[in-house]
Amino acid sequence: MAIFRRISKNPNYEEPKWIGVNSQQENLLEISRDSDVYAQLKLIHLTEEDLNLLTCIKPYIEKSIEEIVDTFYDALSSIPQLKSIINQHSTVERLKKTLSVHILEMFSGKINEEFIQKRMRIAQVHLKIGLLPKWYIGAFQNILNSIINIINRSNWSKESIEKATVLSIKLINFETQIVLEEYEKEKKQYIELQHNQVKDELKNNLSLIMKNLAQLSEETTNSIKEIIDYSLEIKNDTKSYIGQVKEMEKNTSGGNILMEHLEEKIVSISERTKEMEDLVLEQQKSSEKINNIISIVTQIADQTNLLALNAAIEAARAGEHGKGFAVVAEEVRKLANQSKESVKQITEIIENTSKITENTVSTTRTIRETVTTGLESGIKVKKTFNQIENALQENKKQIETVGNDLETLVETIDNINQYTLKVANQARELYEKTVNL
Repeated sequence: MAIFRRISKNPNYEEPKWIGVNSQQENLLEISRDSDVYAQLKLIHLTEEDLNLLTCIKPYIEKSIEEIVDTFYDALSSIPQLKSIINQHSTVERLKKTLSVHILEMFSGKINEEFIQKRMRIAQVHLKIGLLPKWYIGAFQNILNSIINIINRSNWSKESIEKATVLSIKLINFETQIVLEEYEKEKKQYIELQHNQVKDELKNNLSLIMKNLAQLSEETTNSIKEIIDYSLEIKNDTKSYIGQVKEMEKNTSGGNILMEHLEEKIVSISERTKEMEDLVLEQQKSSEKINNIISIVTQIADQTNLLALNAAIEAARAGEHGKGFAVVAEEVRKLANQSKESVKQITEIIENTSKITENTVSTTRTIRETVTTGLESGIKVKKTFNQIENALQENKKQIETVGNDLETLVETIDNINQYTLKVANQARELYEKTVNL
């Protein structure tokens, strides 16, 4: 076997005297025979005799303890993760001193409760600082390699080397078992603690969630009730508004019919006004003809008056013979003057009539223009009525759609309320199951 090769013998390592310092002592193994530790020792055949023989190796280990420790920490420092753990929690020099004491205690030849508890504390500390079991196993394998190397370099007999090697392997094996077992226990406790913390946190969170859900459910139910009531109110208002829209639609339709009748009457008035305007214009033309006739009559009266004047002059020349003719001429002149005066009065009347006719024509035209404007306004009003009627019909459709949507919304909100209650009940059931974990 390779571990038995002895190269570069160390003359300072004399053959060990396999009579331990504790050979006369009792109770080297102060462990209850009913304990698991005792069963472990029995399984690897680490006996009280072995413990006594380990004390024979201790002096040689003590001579090389510095080499063992230096080799150990040189190996650890070459691994970044382990070096980081060392620098974070302690120093290499401090740990070297602790490890030196620990290794020498291993070869003290005595295993008792204090020995076990110390190894357990080591496991607890290593777990807290994040040293994984694989690194611990590797580290102690490094220590075992160093011890075996020291034994192989000794000037001992083959039998002594084999015995020392086997004892060292048993010791390191037992040491590793104790620490790894505590690792497992601590990890199990840690996991259980984490589990309990998570469970407690889950319970607290679920309790809080339940409380919030209950409050939320109540608030949601109240809000949903308000929304439903408000939606029903809107629905009723919508129905009422639809009725009003229908009434407005009816009134608008009636107004549209009235506007059509009004339009017909306005058209009739416009036509009658046009006819009256035409008649007045005809009357104006007749007045102009009368003026022409009056002008002729005036000329005749003037000529008659002139003839009467000439006749009077001739009658005066005739003397007594012309007196009768003079009387006639005077009467003719008077008649001519009366005719002229009558014509003058008629002319004034016709002029007044013409003015009235002109005013009538102007007024008639104004009336016709007003009627035309009214007709255009009526057409616009009718168009507006049509637009209002169309808008009312469209609004009615939209309102009916809103009413249908409101019914759907009320159903949806009611379903949400039911689902909210289901969620609250399921959360309560989940909380009860969690409490029983």
